[in-house]
Amino acid sequence: MTNFINFDRFSLEEIYGCVFVSLEIKIRKRRAIKKAWSYVTEELREKCGSLGSRLHLGDDGLWYAYAQWPSVEQREKSSLKHDEILEARRLMKDATIEILPDIVLTPTSDFLVLPK
Repeated sequence: MTNFINFDRFSLEEIYGCVFVSLEIKIRKRRAIKKAWSYVTEELREKCGSLGSRLHLGDDGLWYAYAQWPSVEQREKSSLKHDEILEARRLMKDATIEILPDIVLTPTSDFLVLPK
């Protein structure tokens, strides 16, 4: 059974820490999903307090992503509905073949060094 992301809600539920998502993307839609994902992430960071996201392409051909929020409350009160966001979410949904179940991650140790 295929589960699709509810991009209308950006599919980030119960977040304190990260939500990990695995996606199968249509090959011809890779550029489109990167652009749309980047746009939605930037909007959520600037206007809703998101801590951002990362999108990775695995050597198995699946895409892996995670997004982080400072709290569940911050995520729940975020809402973007302008035309550009709705179009970006439509493009992401159109590019997705399948999504594996979300995995909610709670940080216990963090040694990631971000480039300056």
